Amino acid sequence: MPSAQPPLLASSSSEPSYSPIAASASTNAEDRHDRSSSTPTNSSRQGGAGGEKDKPRLTEQEKKSNHIASEQKRRAAIREGFDRLTELVPGLEGQGRSESIVLKKTVDFMHLQIQERKELIAEIERRESDLPPAYESAMPPKRHLPPPPPLPLPVLANLRTKRMILASSSPRRRQIIAYLGLPNIEIIPSDFAEDLPHTLSPLEYVLATATQKARDVYARETANEEKGEPALILAADTIVVETRSGAILEKPRSEAHHLTMLKSLRDAREHKVFTAIVAMAPLSSARDPGYAMETAIEETDVKFDGEVTDELILAYVRTREGVDKAGGYGMQGLGSILVERIEGSYDNVIGLPLKATLKVIEKVMKMANDDDGLASDGEDEDEDEV
Repeated sequence: MPSAQPPLLASSSSEPSYSPIAASASTNAEDRHDRSSSTPTNSSRQGGAGGEKDKPRLTEQEKKSNHIASEQKRRAAIREGFDRLTELVPGLEGQGRSESIVLKKTVDFMHLQIQERKELIAEIERRESDLPPAYESAMPPKRHLPPPPPLPLPVLANLRTKRMILASSSPRRRQIIAYLGLPNIEIIPSDFAEDLPHTLSPLEYVLATATQKARDVYARETANEEKGEPALILAADTIVVETRSGAILEKPRSEAHHLTMLKSLRDAREHKVFTAIVAMAPLSSARDPGYAMETAIEETDVKFDGEVTDELILAYVRTREGVDKAGGYGMQGLGSILVERIEGSYDNVIGLPLKATLKVIEKVMKMANDDDGLASDGEDEDEDEV
Protein backbone atom coordinates (compact mmCIF):
# COMPACT_ATOMS: atom_id res chain seq x y z
CA MET A 1 0.00 0.00 0.00
CA PRO A 2 1.57 3.25 -0.95
CA SER A 3 2.63 5.40 1.86
CA ALA A 4 0.72 8.62 2.53
CA GLN A 5 2.29 11.80 1.20
CA PRO A 6 2.90 14.54 3.71
CA PRO A 7 0.34 17.35 3.37
CA LEU A 8 1.42 20.47 1.44
CA LEU A 9 1.60 23.70 3.39
CA ALA A 10 -0.70 26.43 2.16
CA SER A 11 1.26 29.45 0.98
CA SER A 12 0.33 32.78 2.38
CA SER A 13 -0.13 35.73 0.06
CA SER A 14 1.96 37.84 2.41
CA GLU A 15 5.02 35.54 2.09
CA PRO A 16 7.22 35.25 -1.02
CA SER A 17 7.07 32.05 -3.05
CA TYR A 18 9.74 29.38 -2.67
CA SER A 19 12.98 29.90 -4.57
CA PRO A 20 15.97 27.50 -4.59
CA ILE A 21 18.36 30.42 -4.52
CA ALA A 22 16.58 31.98 -1.59
CA ALA A 23 16.42 28.60 0.18
CA SER A 24 20.13 28.08 -0.35
CA ALA A 25 20.91 31.56 0.93
CA SER A 26 18.70 30.90 3.95
CA THR A 27 20.41 27.56 4.64
CA ASN A 28 23.85 29.13 4.40
CA ALA A 29 22.77 31.91 6.73
CA GLU A 30 21.47 29.34 9.24
CA ASP A 31 24.76 27.38 9.05
CA ARG A 32 26.76 30.54 9.66
CA HIS A 33 24.49 31.36 12.55
CA ASP A 34 24.91 27.89 14.04
CA ARG A 35 28.70 28.07 13.71
CA SER A 36 28.87 31.53 15.21
CA SER A 37 26.64 30.48 18.10
CA SER A 38 28.71 27.35 18.79
CA THR A 39 31.99 29.28 18.74
CA PRO A 40 32.55 31.23 21.96
CA THR A 41 33.27 34.93 21.42
CA ASN A 42 35.58 37.16 23.39
CA SER A 43 32.65 38.88 25.01
CA SER A 44 31.18 35.57 26.19
CA ARG A 45 34.56 34.55 27.59
CA GLN A 46 34.85 37.84 29.44
CA GLY A 47 31.59 37.26 31.24
CA GLY A 48 27.90 37.96 30.96
CA ALA A 49 28.19 41.70 31.60
CA GLY A 50 29.96 42.46 28.30
CA GLY A 51 27.53 40.27 26.28
CA GLU A 52 24.51 42.16 27.52
CA LYS A 53 25.80 45.38 25.94
CA ASP A 54 25.84 43.87 22.36
CA LYS A 55 22.89 44.73 20.05
CA PRO A 56 20.32 41.94 19.81
CA ARG A 57 20.54 40.12 16.51
CA LEU A 58 17.53 39.92 14.18
CA THR A 59 15.95 36.55 13.75
CA GLU A 60 15.34 35.15 10.31
CA GLN A 61 11.66 35.83 10.65
CA GLU A 62 12.32 39.50 11.48
CA LYS A 63 14.61 39.84 8.48
CA LYS A 64 11.94 38.40 6.20
CA SER A 65 9.35 40.77 7.63
CA ASN A 66 11.61 43.80 7.03
CA HIS A 67 12.26 42.69 3.47
CA ILE A 68 8.54 42.29 2.78
CA ALA A 69 7.75 45.73 4.22
CA SER A 70 10.46 47.36 2.10
CA GLU A 71 9.15 45.66 -1.03
CA GLN A 72 5.62 46.80 -0.26
CA LYS A 73 6.76 50.44 0.08
CA ARG A 74 8.61 50.26 -3.23
CA ARG A 75 5.57 48.86 -5.04
CA ALA A 76 3.33 51.49 -3.45
CA ALA A 77 5.64 54.26 -4.71
CA ILE A 78 5.55 52.76 -8.22
CA ARG A 79 1.73 52.62 -8.13
CA GLU A 80 1.56 56.26 -6.96
CA GLY A 81 3.89 57.41 -9.73
CA PHE A 82 1.86 55.50 -12.30
CA ASP A 83 -1.36 57.07 -11.04
CA ARG A 84 0.13 60.56 -11.43
CA LEU A 85 1.30 59.78 -14.97
CA THR A 86 -2.18 58.46 -15.76
CA GLU A 87 -3.64 61.84 -14.79
CA LEU A 88 -1.16 63.73 -17.04
CA VAL A 89 -0.71 61.40 -20.01
CA PRO A 90 -3.86 60.31 -21.82
CA GLY A 91 -4.02 56.70 -23.04
CA LEU A 92 -2.24 55.05 -20.11
CA GLU A 93 -5.39 53.70 -18.54
CA GLY A 94 -5.91 50.02 -19.29
CA GLN A 95 -2.33 49.60 -20.54
CA GLY A 96 -1.21 47.61 -17.53
CA ARG A 97 1.87 48.36 -15.53
CA SER A 98 4.41 47.60 -18.25
CA GLU A 99 7.35 49.89 -17.85
CA SER A 100 8.13 50.04 -21.57
CA ILE A 101 4.54 50.96 -22.47
CA VAL A 102 4.38 53.67 -19.84
CA LEU A 103 7.69 55.15 -21.00
CA LYS A 104 6.71 55.14 -24.70
CA LYS A 105 3.31 56.70 -24.06
CA THR A 106 4.88 59.43 -21.91
CA VAL A 107 7.56 60.32 -24.48
CA ASP A 108 4.98 60.45 -27.29
CA PHE A 109 2.81 62.74 -25.20
CA MET A 110 5.73 65.15 -24.55
CA HIS A 111 6.58 65.30 -28.26
CA LEU A 112 2.95 66.07 -29.06
CA GLN A 113 2.87 68.90 -26.51
CA ILE A 114 6.06 70.46 -27.92
CA GLN A 115 4.68 70.31 -31.46
CA GLU A 116 1.40 71.96 -30.40
CA ARG A 117 3.34 74.72 -28.63
CA LYS A 118 5.37 75.44 -31.77
CA GLU A 119 2.23 75.59 -33.90
CA LEU A 120 0.59 77.97 -31.43
CA ILE A 121 3.59 80.34 -31.48
CA ALA A 122 3.61 80.32 -35.29
CA GLU A 123 -0.13 81.13 -35.35
CA ILE A 124 0.33 84.06 -32.94
CA GLU A 125 3.16 85.50 -35.04
CA ARG A 126 1.06 85.16 -38.20
CA ARG A 127 -1.90 86.95 -36.63
CA GLU A 128 0.30 89.76 -35.27
CA SER A 129 1.56 90.46 -38.77
CA ASP A 130 -2.05 90.94 -39.92
CA LEU A 131 -2.93 93.42 -37.14
CA PRO A 132 -2.92 97.18 -37.78
CA PRO A 133 0.20 98.95 -36.46
CA ALA A 134 0.24 100.18 -32.87
CA TYR A 135 0.39 103.89 -32.12
CA GLU A 136 4.04 103.64 -31.08
CA SER A 137 5.09 101.86 -34.28
CA ALA A 138 3.07 104.26 -36.44
CA MET A 139 5.02 107.23 -35.13
CA PRO A 140 8.23 108.13 -36.95
CA PRO A 141 11.40 107.00 -35.18
CA LYS A 142 12.92 109.52 -32.83
CA ARG A 143 16.06 111.14 -34.16
CA HIS A 144 18.67 112.46 -31.80
CA LEU A 145 19.36 115.88 -33.22
CA PRO A 146 22.86 117.25 -32.75
CA PRO A 147 23.21 120.22 -30.43
CA PRO A 148 22.93 123.60 -32.11
CA PRO A 149 26.24 125.11 -33.21
CA PRO A 150 27.70 127.88 -31.06
CA LEU A 151 27.10 131.51 -31.95
CA PRO A 152 29.44 132.35 -34.83
CA LEU A 153 30.49 135.71 -33.40
CA PRO A 154 34.15 136.75 -33.87
CA VAL A 155 34.62 137.68 -30.21
CA LEU A 156 33.30 134.30 -29.03
CA ALA A 157 35.28 132.39 -31.65
CA ASN A 158 38.42 134.12 -30.37
CA LEU A 159 37.63 133.29 -26.73
CA ARG A 160 36.96 129.62 -27.48
CA THR A 161 40.68 129.10 -28.00
CA LYS A 162 41.75 131.02 -24.90
CA ARG A 163 41.53 130.79 -21.14
CA MET A 164 38.42 132.32 -19.58
CA ILE A 165 37.42 132.46 -15.90
CA LEU A 166 34.01 132.77 -14.27
CA ALA A 167 34.64 134.18 -10.79
CA SER A 168 31.57 132.54 -9.25
CA SER A 169 30.63 129.19 -7.74
CA SER A 170 26.96 129.60 -8.67
CA PRO A 171 25.76 126.59 -10.72
CA ARG A 172 23.06 128.79 -12.24
CA ARG A 173 25.56 131.31 -13.62
CA ARG A 174 27.70 128.47 -14.90
CA GLN A 175 24.71 127.01 -16.75
CA ILE A 176 23.71 130.35 -18.30
CA ILE A 177 27.21 131.31 -19.48
CA ALA A 178 27.56 127.85 -21.07
CA TYR A 179 24.93 128.86 -23.65
CA LEU A 180 27.59 131.00 -25.32
CA GLY A 181 29.52 127.87 -26.25
CA LEU A 182 32.78 128.69 -24.46
CA PRO A 183 34.41 125.32 -23.71
CA ASN A 184 37.43 126.62 -21.81
CA ILE A 185 35.60 128.37 -18.97
CA GLU A 186 37.23 127.79 -15.58
CA ILE A 187 35.25 128.18 -12.36
CA ILE A 188 37.40 130.05 -9.82
CA PRO A 189 35.29 131.64 -7.05
CA SER A 190 36.42 134.89 -5.49
CA ASP A 191 37.65 135.05 -1.88
CA PHE A 192 36.14 138.49 -1.38
CA ALA A 193 34.14 138.60 1.87
CA GLU A 194 31.14 140.48 0.37
CA ASP A 195 30.79 142.55 3.53
CA LEU A 196 30.46 146.06 2.15
CA PRO A 197 28.29 148.39 4.29
CA HIS A 198 24.58 148.53 3.43
CA THR A 199 24.72 152.28 3.78
CA LEU A 200 25.72 152.28 0.12
CA SER A 201 22.93 152.63 -2.38
CA PRO A 202 21.78 149.33 -3.95
CA LEU A 203 23.44 150.16 -7.28
CA GLU A 204 26.71 151.18 -5.60
CA TYR A 205 26.65 148.12 -3.38
CA VAL A 206 26.05 145.51 -6.11
CA LEU A 207 28.56 147.08 -8.54
CA ALA A 208 31.29 147.43 -5.90
CA THR A 209 30.83 143.80 -4.79
CA ALA A 210 31.06 142.45 -8.35
CA THR A 211 34.10 144.62 -9.04
CA GLN A 212 35.93 143.37 -5.95
CA LYS A 213 35.21 139.77 -6.98
CA ALA A 214 36.70 140.35 -10.43
CA ARG A 215 39.77 142.18 -9.06
CA ASP A 216 40.45 139.44 -6.51
CA VAL A 217 40.54 136.66 -9.11
CA TYR A 218 42.41 138.81 -11.65
CA ALA A 219 45.21 139.53 -9.14
CA ARG A 220 45.65 135.83 -8.42
CA GLU A 221 45.37 134.40 -11.92
CA THR A 222 47.50 136.90 -13.84
CA ALA A 223 50.44 135.61 -11.82
CA ASN A 224 49.59 131.95 -12.59
CA GLU A 225 52.77 130.76 -14.34
CA GLU A 226 51.43 127.26 -14.92
CA LYS A 227 48.23 128.16 -16.80
CA GLY A 228 49.18 131.59 -18.00
CA GLU A 229 47.31 134.85 -18.03
CA PRO A 230 43.54 134.54 -18.68
CA ALA A 231 42.04 136.30 -21.68
CA LEU A 232 38.87 137.21 -19.76
CA ILE A 233 37.59 137.25 -16.18
CA LEU A 234 33.87 137.57 -15.60
CA ALA A 235 32.28 138.28 -12.21
CA ALA A 236 28.71 139.03 -11.11
CA ASP A 237 26.70 139.85 -7.99
CA THR A 238 22.94 139.76 -7.46
CA ILE A 239 20.89 141.45 -4.74
CA VAL A 240 17.18 141.84 -3.95
CA VAL A 241 15.93 145.25 -2.80
CA GLU A 242 12.63 145.91 -1.04
CA THR A 243 10.80 148.70 -2.84
CA ARG A 244 9.20 150.20 0.27
CA SER A 245 12.18 150.27 2.63
CA GLY A 246 15.08 150.11 0.18
CA ALA A 247 16.65 147.34 2.27
CA ILE A 248 19.23 145.16 0.53
CA LEU A 249 18.47 141.45 0.83
CA GLU A 250 21.17 138.91 0.16
CA LYS A 251 21.28 135.21 1.16
CA PRO A 252 19.36 134.17 4.32
CA ARG A 253 21.51 133.53 7.38
CA SER A 254 19.16 131.12 9.20
CA GLU A 255 15.73 129.56 8.93
CA ALA A 256 14.18 132.32 11.05
CA HIS A 257 15.85 134.98 8.89
CA HIS A 258 14.68 133.12 5.78
CA LEU A 259 11.04 133.14 6.97
CA THR A 260 11.18 136.84 7.86
CA MET A 261 12.71 137.69 4.48
CA LEU A 262 10.05 135.91 2.40
CA LYS A 263 7.17 137.22 4.50
CA SER A 264 8.53 140.74 4.06
CA LEU A 265 8.67 140.29 0.28
CA ARG A 266 5.12 138.94 0.24
CA ASP A 267 3.77 141.81 2.35
CA ALA A 268 5.58 144.39 0.21
CA ARG A 269 4.30 142.61 -2.94
CA GLU A 270 6.91 144.26 -5.21
CA HIS A 271 10.69 144.25 -5.12
CA LYS A 272 13.63 144.72 -7.48
CA VAL A 273 16.45 142.40 -8.48
CA PHE A 274 19.81 143.93 -9.46
CA THR A 275 22.70 142.05 -11.04
CA ALA A 276 26.06 143.74 -11.66
CA ILE A 277 28.37 142.23 -14.30
CA VAL A 278 32.08 143.04 -14.39
CA ALA A 279 34.45 141.84 -17.14
CA MET A 280 38.23 142.27 -17.03
CA ALA A 281 40.73 141.53 -19.79
CA PRO A 282 44.51 142.18 -19.94
CA LEU A 283 45.56 144.86 -22.40
CA SER A 284 47.52 143.75 -25.42
CA SER A 285 49.81 146.76 -24.99
CA ALA A 286 50.32 146.05 -21.26
CA ARG A 287 50.17 149.79 -20.58
CA ASP A 288 48.91 151.05 -17.24
CA PRO A 289 46.79 149.80 -15.52
CA GLY A 290 47.39 146.62 -17.54
CA TYR A 291 43.77 145.65 -18.00
CA ALA A 292 40.47 146.81 -19.49
CA MET A 293 37.28 146.73 -17.43
CA GLU A 294 33.66 146.94 -18.51
CA THR A 295 30.57 146.87 -16.26
CA ALA A 296 26.80 146.71 -16.54
CA ILE A 297 23.85 146.56 -14.15
CA GLU A 298 20.57 144.82 -15.00
CA GLU A 299 17.30 145.59 -13.16
CA THR A 300 14.14 143.45 -13.00
CA ASP A 301 10.86 144.13 -11.20
CA VAL A 302 9.29 141.16 -9.39
CA LYS A 303 5.81 140.99 -7.87
CA PHE A 304 5.03 138.38 -5.21
CA ASP A 305 1.62 136.76 -4.91
CA GLY A 306 -0.18 138.44 -2.01
CA GLU A 307 -2.24 135.31 -1.31
CA VAL A 308 0.82 133.23 -0.40
CA THR A 309 0.19 131.88 3.11
CA ASP A 310 2.59 131.60 6.02
CA GLU A 311 2.14 127.83 5.78
CA LEU A 312 3.33 127.80 2.15
CA ILE A 313 6.30 130.03 2.98
CA LEU A 314 7.31 127.74 5.85
CA ALA A 315 6.98 124.68 3.61
CA TYR A 316 9.15 126.31 0.96
CA VAL A 317 11.79 127.40 3.47
CA ARG A 318 12.08 123.81 4.69
CA THR A 319 12.87 122.60 1.17
CA ARG A 320 16.17 124.56 1.53
CA GLU A 321 16.03 125.55 -2.13
CA GLY A 322 16.53 129.24 -1.43
CA VAL A 323 19.30 129.10 1.17
CA ASP A 324 22.04 130.04 -1.34
CA LYS A 325 20.06 132.65 -3.28
CA ALA A 326 19.65 136.40 -2.85
CA GLY A 327 16.16 137.09 -1.57
CA GLY A 328 15.78 133.50 -0.38
CA TYR A 329 13.93 132.06 -3.40
CA GLY A 330 14.81 130.45 -6.72
CA MET A 331 12.82 131.75 -9.66
CA GLN A 332 13.97 128.89 -11.87
CA GLY A 333 12.71 126.26 -9.42
CA LEU A 334 10.05 125.73 -6.80
CA GLY A 335 10.33 129.37 -5.70
CA SER A 336 8.30 130.39 -8.76
CA ILE A 337 5.13 129.44 -6.83
CA LEU A 338 5.68 132.58 -4.72
CA VAL A 339 5.85 134.94 -7.72
CA GLU A 340 2.89 136.49 -9.52
CA ARG A 341 4.79 138.16 -12.40
CA ILE A 342 8.09 139.76 -13.43
CA GLU A 343 8.96 142.71 -15.64
CA GLY A 344 12.38 142.60 -17.25
CA SER A 345 15.04 139.99 -17.75
CA TYR A 346 14.08 136.55 -16.43
CA ASP A 347 17.66 135.23 -16.27
CA ASN A 348 18.62 138.35 -14.32
CA VAL A 349 16.44 137.05 -11.46
CA ILE A 350 18.25 133.72 -11.74
CA GLY A 351 21.64 135.40 -11.41
CA LEU A 352 23.15 136.32 -14.80
CA PRO A 353 21.41 138.25 -17.62
CA LEU A 354 22.87 136.63 -20.72
CA LYS A 355 22.12 139.45 -23.15
CA ALA A 356 23.83 142.08 -20.99
CA THR A 357 26.73 139.69 -20.33
CA LEU A 358 27.39 139.21 -24.04
CA LYS A 359 27.46 142.98 -24.58
CA VAL A 360 29.94 143.44 -21.74
CA ILE A 361 32.20 140.72 -23.17
CA GLU A 362 32.18 142.30 -26.62
CA LYS A 363 33.05 145.73 -25.24
CA VAL A 364 35.87 144.63 -22.93
CA MET A 365 37.53 142.44 -25.57
CA LYS A 366 37.47 145.33 -28.01
CA MET A 367 39.04 147.61 -25.38
CA ALA A 368 41.70 145.00 -24.56
CA ASN A 369 42.90 144.86 -28.17
CA ASP A 370 44.47 148.33 -28.00
CA ASP A 371 47.51 147.75 -30.27
CA ASP A 372 45.78 149.50 -33.16
CA GLY A 373 45.08 152.46 -30.93
CA LEU A 374 48.75 152.73 -30.02
CA ALA A 375 49.78 152.69 -33.69
CA SER A 376 47.40 155.50 -34.57
CA ASP A 377 48.64 157.50 -31.59
CA GLY A 378 52.20 157.16 -32.87
CA GLU A 379 51.22 158.40 -36.34
CA ASP A 380 49.56 161.47 -34.83
CA GLU A 381 52.72 162.27 -32.85
CA ASP A 382 54.85 162.05 -36.01
CA GLU A 383 52.57 164.47 -37.83
CA ASP A 384 52.83 166.94 -34.93
CA GLU A 385 56.63 166.81 -35.07
CA VAL A 386 56.60 167.60 -38.80
